[in-house]
Amino acid sequence: MKDPDRTPPESGCERVRGRLEELLDGGLDPLEEARDQGHLEACCDCRRERESWESFLGLVRRAEVPGASAAGEVGRMQRRLDEGLDRRFALEDRARRRVFWSSVATAAAALLVLVGVLWWAEGSRELSGARELSRLEISLPPWGELFSQIGSLGRQR
Repeated sequence: MKDPDRTPPESGCERVRGRLEELLDGGLDPLEEARDQGHLEACCDCRRERESWESFLGLVRRAEVPGASAAGEVGRMQRRLDEGLDRRFALEDRARRRVFWSSVATAAAALLVLVGVLWWAEGSRELSGARELSRLEISLPPWGELFSQIGSLGRQR
């Protein structure tokens, strides 16, 4: 009858495969290492497993550790990103200025048209004998408010 609290002894394959990395790094006692080497000579499955580990550890050891070249790459990439952002902000700034000045030009043209129409209406009344306008009142918002409204027209697009 089996005792449920007692764990079965570990098989040779489980023992060797569980500590292959230590065996390859030389971290085992000489007696344990000799025992595992004897098992590896007899068991082809464990020998293949050891060869896989040796191959893997060889790749890890040959892998390049990031150093100065990686830092240089990071710096170069950061400069490229910064240059791209600078260009983008410059383009956005130019676009904002273009919208502002085109809005100012549109407002100035509208004002000139209004003055021209009123001047033309005034002149045609004099020619036709109509009564002269004594006072012309135009209600415009304050300049600051006018420019802020002009600027907001460009942002609505």
